Amino acid sequence: MSNSLAIAATTTTLRSLLFQGTRDELGSGSVTTRPLDKARGSNDGNQINLFLYHTAESSAWRNMDMPQQSKAGETSPFPLALELYYLVTAYGENDNDIQSHRLLGQAMSVLHDRAVLNSADIELATRPNEIDSPLFSSDLHRQIERIRIALLKLSFDEMSQIWRPFQAQYRISAAYQASIVLIESGLPVKTPLPVLRRGSEDRGAIAVAELPPSLLEIALANRKPSAELGDTLVIRGDRLNGENMTVRFRSVLSDSEIELVPDLDLTANEIRVSLPDASDATPWISGIYTVAVKVRRANLNWTTNDLPLALAPTVTNIEPSTAPRGDFTLTLTCAPAVRSTQRVTLLWGDREILADSMTPLSFRITNAQPGEYVIRLRVDRVDSIPVNFAERPLQFASNQKVRIL
Repeated sequence: MSNSLAIAATTTTLRSLLFQGTRDELGSGSVTTRPLDKARGSNDGNQINLFLYHTAESSAWRNMDMPQQSKAGETSPFPLALELYYLVTAYGENDNDIQSHRLLGQAMSVLHDRAVLNSADIELATRPNEIDSPLFSSDLHRQIERIRIALLKLSFDEMSQIWRPFQAQYRISAAYQASIVLIESGLPVKTPLPVLRRGSEDRGAIAVAELPPSLLEIALANRKPSAELGDTLVIRGDRLNGENMTVRFRSVLSDSEIELVPDLDLTANEIRVSLPDASDATPWISGIYTVAVKVRRANLNWTTNDLPLALAPTVTNIEPSTAPRGDFTLTLTCAPAVRSTQRVTLLWGDREILADSMTPLSFRITNAQPGEYVIRLRVDRVDSIPVNFAERPLQFASNQKVRIL
């Protein structure tokens, strides 16, 4: 496939086509490939200038494999797919405008008739007389996808924007797009070994004429915003009946998994699972979890979709609960216990205070003013619950209050 020489090979092919197609009209003139400010120079004969003024990556080919480059199952690097933009400008002998218009019309006719570059044109242009021509090694003539030439409809303002940076005298010109030019990536293709077995017992894919089990919601007692250790979760969904059922909890940050067996009072649309209390909280951490149900039905193992669940830390003790105004250190214990890898802060009034120490969990309170403060412990973006939802009317939890005298 084509390599980094493909741009130069495309330009050379277009110049060759223009020269061959306008030879009679050019006479002793030439076809050049110069920037606009240097195109004319000291030349006063017939001249056609082909200027590559812009390159752009093709969005249509951005994530496509190189044609015939990789086989099924292989991962090949995407090619660099380019669209090339050219400006064709004609100059008449002794700056004769009529002659320049004749040349421009002839050049546009040639590109119209050769709207698709074939491999023979590219091969002839890149290897005119030399067997080892550098541009011939671009392999552009071997590209499966053909290069198409299209006339662009640019307004006068758009055309002027191309000429303006070169500070050259404006000449009537025609703009063209050449696409697509594929440059092969230099990265290696990843080729996996053939598959020896297609799943368990080499049975391949299995088709089942029924819908999988799915989850709809997780309900908490008293409509609490987050779960706490010791809570019972009500998980609702569809087709949850089966054998060997377990509820999987996967921590978002640590990627650890915990599986619990649901309570006995379950139906096809609702199951209940009880979280362990604080005395059995060793594998648990506060934070965000995803919850899924694993069940065996019709001799197949199913795993439902995941639903999010926030597990809040429960504050079990605060020392001191009463302190004088000013600066002091507040020490907390909570369940689950915090870990050194977690981000832990204390919400004190309108301040968020980073933990001063993790063992024991303590916070340095500065300039505390008299009053009663309801504090919250924030662990990995989940706050402890400062409200006692079991009471009516709702009351702030007494275990999360600190009085400053």
